[in-house]
Amino acid sequence: MGPSFRRFVPILLLCSALGCSRGCGCGPEEAETRGPLATQLPDGLVMSLVQAQAPFEPYEAVPVVEGRPVAGERLEELLELLPPLDAVPDEATELRASVLPPEGEDEPLQAFPPPAEPLPPGTSDPGPFRVTGFSPEGEVLRVPHLSLRFSRPVVSDAEPMEPPVTLSPAAAGQWRWLGSRNLQFVPEEPLPMATDYTVVVPAEVAALDGGKIAEEARYTFSTAPPGVVAWHPGEVASSPRPVIVIAFDQCVDPRAMIRFVSLAAVSGLEIPFDQASTAEVYADWYAGRMAEEAGPGQWIAVRPRLPLPQDSGYRVTVVAGAPSAEGRRKTAVDQSTTFVTPKPLRVVEHRCFPDESCPAGEPLLIHFNNALDAETVDVDTWFVEPPAPELRVETLGPTVAVEGLTGERHVITLPATVTDVFGQPLGARYPVTYTTGGQAVGEADADGVAGEESEDLHVAVHPSAAGLLVWVASAVDGSVVAGARVSALPDG
Repeated sequence: MGPSFRRFVPILLLCSALGCSRGCGCGPEEAETRGPLATQLPDGLVMSLVQAQAPFEPYEAVPVVEGRPVAGERLEELLELLPPLDAVPDEATELRASVLPPEGEDEPLQAFPPPAEPLPPGTSDPGPFRVTGFSPEGEVLRVPHLSLRFSRPVVSDAEPMEPPVTLSPAAAGQWRWLGSRNLQFVPEEPLPMATDYTVVVPAEVAALDGGKIAEEARYTFSTAPPGVVAWHPGEVASSPRPVIVIAFDQCVDPRAMIRFVSLAAVSGLEIPFDQASTAEVYADWYAGRMAEEAGPGQWIAVRPRLPLPQDSGYRVTVVAGAPSAEGRRKTAVDQSTTFVTPKPLRVVEHRCFPDESCPAGEPLLIHFNNALDAETVDVDTWFVEPPAPELRVETLGPTVAVEGLTGERHVITLPATVTDVFGQPLGARYPVTYTTGGQAVGEADADGVAGEESEDLHVAVHPSAAGLLVWVASAVDGSVVAGARVSALPDG
């Protein structure tokens, strides 16, 4: 490998296509703004979408050769030029003949699918006249159609009849006969979710042979209550005060659903939050993308009122009993996910690459625990002793490559303004020693700030309807040390 950092670090760029699902027409006003997503992309990535048009390219027509039939002696001459055919064994001829049907005994072709054969009036199937099949049954997510099957013909082509079936609650759609005993309902639009349905076949329904159903038949099915299909953030939040988006498989009323959402630390301490605005959702590119994919009315977004402590775990839950905006059925179980807040930015290690003995000209790699904001890695703010006029730095994710160190020994001091993609600065200057031919491999202290230590604690207090929420976090790494709810304060 060469010394240039570009030669040994692969770069992978992945661009995802954006999609969206059906709209509900019952969603929050927050979901009406969809335009910003078309242009708001992560820093450094510029994308333009236009209607593609194939360019017109003239082409030459393929010339057509006029031919003429060959027969007679000329055909015989051409055949003579071909190599002789191999002789066919007699047994092969016999085998080929054995699989052919005897002459004059070809079977007639059968229609596929075979035509229906309804029983004529007066002919009865074994057993009483009844409904022998119904679908769907139980709880289903989507219902493309309903189907019933009777044990004997009910209609004939000569005397069609209106379907003797009712669906409750009613839905716009078309009942149609498929043959003489199969009945199907196709809704104009997907049936509302979170709803219990009943199909009734009255007792007066009669078959063509006069048989009647012994008693009224009832069939029930249900569409599912709200189910979470996606969460944001994923494993790691993008900031200490992240936008939390919850996408559902159906329409929900954010004002009603937010009462069934909880945010808590893994220790169980509840975290207060508010509904996020449209601007806050689209300020986070990934949150905005999830809202677009879910579709209007099928997502809600919340945000903690205060920044969350760093490097701590949290759980978001849609508790049982959550309502739908489409029907009356409510969720029966909790649905939850977890995420952690970013760790404080620190240096993990520094080393030469690829030769750790640091021969002259080899770049120095400085590894951080979080991906860096490349715009904050400015070589003009770095202090190098002795100076290196040809100093160059290149950032890729959590790694900075330093090139142009030509002296035998350099001390490089990173500025405190180096910031990660979560907006967290390094917070203190960090010195790195580079020695040519030496061993420039080092691991940072636990706090990643040049051996400086701190015992300071950070206390956050937030008033709520149930009292004061108080949590204590380490000022070094942001981890929660303790938390409590104070229901009342002493006088004075």
